[in-house]
Amino acid sequence: MRSMTKGLTLTVAAALAAAGPFAMAQSPAGSFGVGLGYVYPEIEFAVKRDTNIAMQPDVLRQSDTISYVRPAFRFEARGGAQNYDAGYRGEYARYHRVTDYDYDDHEVFAGGDWTLDARNHFKLKGQYLDKVDPPGSLQIFTPTPSEYRQQILTGFYAYGAEEAAGKLELQAGSYSKTYLNNRQPIGPQPGTEALDHSRTEFGASLLVRALPKTYATLTARQYHYDYTEAGSTKDSQETYLLAGLRWNLSAVTSGRISLGRETKKCERAAGGAGATEFSGGAWEGGLNWRPLFYSTLDFVTQRRTEEATGIGDFVVNQTHQLEWTHVWGSRVTTVVTAAYLKDKYSGTNRVDVTSTGGARLFYAVRRWLKFGADYAGSMRASNDDNFDYRRNRFMLLANFTL
Repeated sequence: MRSMTKGLTLTVAAALAAAGPFAMAQSPAGSFGVGLGYVYPEIEFAVKRDTNIAMQPDVLRQSDTISYVRPAFRFEARGGAQNYDAGYRGEYARYHRVTDYDYDDHEVFAGGDWTLDARNHFKLKGQYLDKVDPPGSLQIFTPTPSEYRQQILTGFYAYGAEEAAGKLELQAGSYSKTYLNNRQPIGPQPGTEALDHSRTEFGASLLVRALPKTYATLTARQYHYDYTEAGSTKDSQETYLLAGLRWNLSAVTSGRISLGRETKKCERAAGGAGATEFSGGAWEGGLNWRPLFYSTLDFVTQRRTEEATGIGDFVVNQTHQLEWTHVWGSRVTTVVTAAYLKDKYSGTNRVDVTSTGGARLFYAVRRWLKFGADYAGSMRASNDDNFDYRRNRFMLLANFTL
């Protein structure tokens, strides 16, 4: 972890040194100047009551109170046509009763954003994660939260002026995930070693202006998954072909929707003999509506496959999420959320439907001090009763900045 943090810091420092002079001014609120940029530190303290810490059926559920400390800092250097950022986010959780579930999460990130000229724009981002999967989130039983390390590198390139009749977007990325504990099988079920994998992705989108503020889009993307366990049947290739619209009509509404087809092929045995195939409809979309300058509605929807974590080769997921953010004045902000998820597991007849809802309230006592209260409820109904659960979480927090 320390060497990765040092490497990312040196990378960003070298990029900044090569970028030339940046305009310097008085430090923005909540920050202090460092070299060519500014650092924004933050720390949050929270306590949460969770009625079902491992998302288990009623007869097995355990409740507990969890205390959190969440330190973070973000470095930014902005110079108009070139911007850089780097930082750290941590979460340290301590369970009051089930102490085996204690964990420390770490994330280090760095990135750059370059506008080369009016037609060429490029972004690059790297992340290093040392985290745990929340108890009960994997489809295999583990006695303690499963810790993993993950490296992510993504790039994005766009060609075309802001109001051009046509644009081209290219994206690429690599990702690897390795588990550190719970690696050995327990009885007939696999250990986390079976979940270690890497992923590469490539995609392209063509945008053609259909109306003054609306573009028609055609997107092709491909993902390749490579599992490291010998003889794994989960190596796969996903291909998406999508057509849709992207619009930014005004400050009031913007969004995107794409519909199309996904195909997924999974190897059945080492050497690629045979395959499990999925071919079906896919979509992705989002809508941002701001009827008032202090009130925003965000809606996100998708249908796609996701990697399985113990049952089947993959999961066909549908997700619909709605979030309403309202600023009630200079001090009070509320956020109300709702979501509906449906998961179908390949190779089985298992189907899960999960409904969630929540509300958050934030009160800014000072510019640098904010208090909050949070409620989140969720319920999963499965055609296998062993995977049903109900859960309620209540949290209080205090957030400090400079």
